[in-house]
Amino acid sequence: MADALTAEPVTSGQVTVQGTTVGTAVKDDGTFTLAVPPRDVTLTVRGIGFKRRDVSVPARQSLVNVSLTRGYF
Repeated sequence: MADALTAEPVTSGQVTVQGTTVGTAVKDDGTFTLAVPPRDVTLTVRGIGFKRRDVSVPARQSLVNVSLTRGYF
């Protein structure tokens, strides 16, 4: 995860798979690893001080780059 304005890593946050209990914390370098069901999913990405973002990920995709916008929504 990165800050959309500065491209700096977002160093704290959480990523969850909508409709499941699957989730993980973001690492200090802005990365995360998540085992998801073998189907299209929507990830909910949150970072402290950033707006929440929902990201659709097709089943065949294994890498996701997410930029977050500053805010508290």
